[in-house]
Amino acid sequence: NMRLKNVVVPDGSFNMQLIFIHSTRTNIYQETGTWLVQDGKIVETVKSDSNPTARTPRTITGRIIRAGAREFAVRWGISPDVYLWLKESR
Repeated sequence: NMRLKNVVVPDGSFNMQLIFIHSTRTNIYQETGTWLVQDGKIVETVKSDSNPTARTPRTITGRIIRAGAREFAVRWGISPDVYLWLKESR
C-alpha cells in the first residue's frame, strides 16, 4: 500500500511525502523538486529524496491523461499505469 501527499506551488516546485505501508513496517520519505508542464507532458525533477537508496537529481517525463480543478492523471514513462492525484477537500 502506498500513499502520498504532494504540495505543488505556482512556480512548479513541490514537496512530496511518500508513505509505503508493509506488513511489518512503514517507510516514510520526503522528496522535493519541480514540475514543468508543457505540450501535454509533465517533467518531474526530484532534487532531494530522504530515501537513502534513491539517486538525486533524477528526472522522469509523463503524459498528462487528464487535468481538471479536482484531479490530475498522468502516465509516467513507459508504465501502463495511470497515477491519479485528487485535490484535498478543505
